Amino acid sequence: MDTRAASVFLVLLTLTLIASLVTAAETPIFTIKTDSDNDGLPDSEDNCPYNHNQNQKDTDFDGVGDGCDNCPKVKNHDQNDSDSDGYGDACDNCPLLPRGNQFDSDNDGVGEACDNCPNVPNPDQKDSDYPKFCGIGAQMKGRCRSDGGDACDPCPTVWGMDQGDSDGDGQADSCDCDDGIFSDSEDGVDCGGACPTECGNCRPLVLNGPYDDKINIVFVPDADYDNLTTFVADARALIENGFYKEDTISANKCKFNFFYYPDEGDYQPICENWTLPNGIFTDCPFAHTAIILFPNASQRACSSGDLWRVSAPFNGNMTVVHEIGHNIFGLKDEYCCDGGYRQRDTLPNIYETLQDCQALSSDPAGCWNFCPEQRCWPSSDADIMQCVAWGNDPLDCNCTNFAQTYGFPVADCVNNAAGCQSDLWMDWWSATGFTKNDLSMVSPNWDDYRGKGFQPCCVNGGDGWWKSDDDTCTMFGHNEDFQPDCKARVAKGLASSNLPACQFRRFWNASTLRFFESNSVVVDFHIDMEGFIAARNIRVVPGPTPRRLNTGGSYTIMTRSADRHVLDTFTIDDPREYDLPPQEGFEPGRMDAKTASFTAVVPLSFGIDEVEITDIATGEVVGTADVSQAVGDFCRLNASAPGCSPSAGGTGVQPPGGQQTNQGGQGQTGQQAGLGQTAPARASQADQMATIIIVIVVIVVLAVVLAVVVKRRPHG
Repeated sequence: MDTRAASVFLVLLTLTLIASLVTAAETPIFTIKTDSDNDGLPDSEDNCPYNHNQNQKDTDFDGVGDGCDNCPKVKNHDQNDSDSDGYGDACDNCPLLPRGNQFDSDNDGVGEACDNCPNVPNPDQKDSDYPKFCGIGAQMKGRCRSDGGDACDPCPTVWGMDQGDSDGDGQADSCDCDDGIFSDSEDGVDCGGACPTECGNCRPLVLNGPYDDKINIVFVPDADYDNLTTFVADARALIENGFYKEDTISANKCKFNFFYYPDEGDYQPICENWTLPNGIFTDCPFAHTAIILFPNASQRACSSGDLWRVSAPFNGNMTVVHEIGHNIFGLKDEYCCDGGYRQRDTLPNIYETLQDCQALSSDPAGCWNFCPEQRCWPSSDADIMQCVAWGNDPLDCNCTNFAQTYGFPVADCVNNAAGCQSDLWMDWWSATGFTKNDLSMVSPNWDDYRGKGFQPCCVNGGDGWWKSDDDTCTMFGHNEDFQPDCKARVAKGLASSNLPACQFRRFWNASTLRFFESNSVVVDFHIDMEGFIAARNIRVVPGPTPRRLNTGGSYTIMTRSADRHVLDTFTIDDPREYDLPPQEGFEPGRMDAKTASFTAVVPLSFGIDEVEITDIATGEVVGTADVSQAVGDFCRLNASAPGCSPSAGGTGVQPPGGQQTNQGGQGQTGQQAGLGQTAPARASQADQMATIIIVIVVIVVLAVVLAVVVKRRPHG
């Protein structure tokens, strides 16, 4: 061996010796065996190293002793326990649902906690409609749950938790499409979802009868809603907890239909922006009111004087009742000091004078000046100082300083030896310890009126406004109930001939009501600062107009024929007036806009030519819309449609731009042309000619084909 090889051998030998020494150093000379549970068996030999079990019993022979086995009678060496409930997956009858027991009433091997038919044995847990209607994504988000396994589900192919049978026909609500119920398997009452009938875009929430003889209210989701499901649930809750909590409405449920619109609108508080979905007037011309529902309870609600637009928070139970009090029944505000005040001609709920209140109200002895023209103030320096000491704004304590600050004549602050005569102001001042005689200074009732700054309010010839309803009435703003004078007007409206008595039919559904026997003319208007109104868009749509109660207002809207015959009329309040309804955390009030846009929906009556708007106060016509072209275009395409001819439900007035004919009573809606024939007659002749040409062409083609076949036939 040469020197180089010897050196390599020595290096390898050295490394081997070092490795042996390291291994020896890591190997203990004496081994100490651990016994964690002190049962005399070392952990390495103990089948339950942390549970004292000297007998080492292992019933299922899985290597895990009974003392620590989470399935002592079922072999499961891995000891998996997915739900961490102490029962191993191998013996847990609900392996994914932690429960402290293993109850199984039907003995099908599936625990009650996770059994989709807890009282009917179904070990396969088959649930045919669950995967279809509750996909994996929905399950992960907890949005779906089983409606019952096939063994106990009365609608095994239609998902829905409504397993009752409302109409007693033996079919559960979830898969019953003619029970008049909006079940959770449907998009509306008996339509969409599991039902073959389409809902359309005006989807019924509650149906009590034909659209043309009910009060129809439509909910619209604000853009702030995250999903339609939450919005629909909120709308249904408002029906139950708002509308139906009011006694008079609840007693007349059968006269209301409720709908929702699936496309979003956009309301920006306070009254800054109203954007309704583009198609809502086309799809829901019969609606009395559209309520834009928003999910933020801290936003301020608002409603428009055009009777159509209302906004409300999802929990605005009182708000929605207050607003239909205005929009549908013509009730006026019962709070002070910047509400909407007017004494109605019949059954008013507020009064211009004490004498009117005592003569017309349901409680003459209860009449009081809820909105006085005078405001009461402390008069002496000592009383003014006391007022400030109570924590009031110094301006609210000193009439002279208030007048100077807001530019009112100081001379309007006058002494009244009789003291304060206003019940309203006495209620307000009594909280600071003042008596009637301490408040001998009076002035006009200055208030921050409708967001325009301070000005005299409740001005009404010196008498202010009176009422006999107490402050629990929803028109004041404390709950969902109307009080006697309000109830009387609402009850009268619901008994009106415009709302026929409820027809006896246990259930109404969309399939029986979607066929419309009338049409409507829809006109978009704009009102400017001077009160002049211009039409901007006109169209004719299928469906009835609302059964309005003609409750009085600022403007009369009427339809006329070409010879100025009045066909229909109703009233609205000023669309530039916005009501700030009572709402949790807010004072009620009013705001005025300089301009506004609004929409009028009127019946398509035979002969309709113009929509005319008159200012009731002045008698002046402030706006018109010529609808003859839109009506003519519609009726030329739909000659037999309701409203296009006398026989189709019209008034017998000659239609615009045409002459009455003897063909089924239909009126021509276009110009005369071609030998005096009507457009329908000419169209009929054209159809006949086209049919003849088609027949000739077919005969020629058949002849050519026959000739070719004969030519190719082999000769005998």
